[in-house]
Amino acid sequence: MAVIENKPKAFLLLLICSIPFWAYVFLTWQGSFINTLEIKGKVNVLVKLQNAIMDSRVYRKPRIKPMLEPVRFLHNNTCQYRSYERLMKPCHNTSWENGNKNMTLRTKADLTEIKIELPNSTDQPGRVILQTFDELKNRKKIGGDFWRSYISNDKFKKAIYFVDHLNGSYSAEFVIPFKGTYTLNVFLEHSVCDGIIDPPMWWFTKGNVHGNEQKEGIIGKMDQFRNTPTKKVTIEIKIEPSSKLKQTFNSLGKVQNVINEYFGYWKDGEYTSYQDGKPIRTPTLNDSVSKPLNTLWFYGDSLTYLFQKSCKKHPLCTKVFQNCELTYTWTYKKFYSTNDDNAKDFYTKSGKDFDEAKFVNDFKGVLMGDKMTNSNSVFVVNWGMHTIGNMQLPRKMKAFQRFLKMIQEVKDTLKDRMPLVIWKSTTPPTFENIKQTYTSMRFRTKYRAEVWNSYTIQELCKANIPVLDVYDMALSTPIKPKDHVHFPDKAFYPAQDDLLRYIIKVYRLNKLKF
Repeated sequence: MAVIENKPKAFLLLLICSIPFWAYVFLTWQGSFINTLEIKGKVNVLVKLQNAIMDSRVYRKPRIKPMLEPVRFLHNNTCQYRSYERLMKPCHNTSWENGNKNMTLRTKADLTEIKIELPNSTDQPGRVILQTFDELKNRKKIGGDFWRSYISNDKFKKAIYFVDHLNGSYSAEFVIPFKGTYTLNVFLEHSVCDGIIDPPMWWFTKGNVHGNEQKEGIIGKMDQFRNTPTKKVTIEIKIEPSSKLKQTFNSLGKVQNVINEYFGYWKDGEYTSYQDGKPIRTPTLNDSVSKPLNTLWFYGDSLTYLFQKSCKKHPLCTKVFQNCELTYTWTYKKFYSTNDDNAKDFYTKSGKDFDEAKFVNDFKGVLMGDKMTNSNSVFVVNWGMHTIGNMQLPRKMKAFQRFLKMIQEVKDTLKDRMPLVIWKSTTPPTFENIKQTYTSMRFRTKYRAEVWNSYTIQELCKANIPVLDVYDMALSTPIKPKDHVHFPDKAFYPAQDDLLRYIIKVYRLNKLKF
């Protein structure tokens, strides 16, 4: 009798234990039915999501884990940003000494499987999913890759950002505003955390006085920058996004302290807003306006130097500010020369390590100068590209905290005479545009630049310091860079207009009109 009574319990136990098996069977069948795009060769495919899926089952569980973090789907009233902790999560130890030594673990880009899901409604973004394989053709179960990717045609270009799911798969969302045929390009830049690894602790001392230009070959073989493509994919867009979805993407990266009014894409050679599909234009100024503000001071490396030179021809300097000044830096202020004369700074060696106190005091000296100690002056500052390449990220972050502390101390001293401080984000290095990367350039990577931008924007938001974000417009631009880091002025015309638009609002320059 006892045996008979236990049979229902045994059957129930067996049923429970079999659930994982039947779940696996269901998901495998479902994955075959969905028929999303899987590319293993060079193909041009019209990608369609099958409406029959929604008709034949209550819900559809994706085969690849959903994104843990939407790609820059952000709120403009918080300090939330693309988390630098999340970007660094695949790489637990970024020290040079603990870097990957097993080259067979690197991703082999041409084996990468690509799946594309196009929207089946106007309120749904598209999605790209990558599944990676290593050099031995094994399906990967770890992350740490950095991808450069964009969607384009002869009139349109927009970069997309992949989220690392830490299991060998990556995904990115996109919105293309217009119907038509587009090409998806995906390039593997670095694998197994090679793109985030810090320089050796002695790196700065082996360079010039700015910690750059280390001796060629000092760290061995330079093969970390892969720049290898996956197979190109042609996509046909048949559904235009709704105004609501375009507005969401118009808030791309727009945290509370980012001053760019619009984020967008490049169309017909002009940076265009997702919001209204119109090119971003320079605000129009009344003829009666005659330099109502005092000094606009730019502080930074050659990228800032070129930006300031371009701004001198912009209404910022011709109609709004009486003075447009520059402090030209590499790591520190240029020691021996200014502007175009770089020879002594380039070749002079000191053997000294990074001097954090001197570094921060250089900024303070400008802020406390006669032209800047008034509230009608603006200080636009960046230190990114050189220090990304010559300093460990934890050390760089520590210096940034000291920089923020210095800003607060100056504010406490000057009170109502404090100039407006605006941080300018770091642009992406573009080593894909040169034939050879040199030892001294090893650690200037897009991966490190994105981590740095994410960290600084979050910390600046907490400190209530505004940010002019130039990273995405540079990464997306169809305008060919001059070299591995410098862009023609036109690539940053939208940033100049964003800066002017923000200054008009902050200073309530009612004599100016759009």
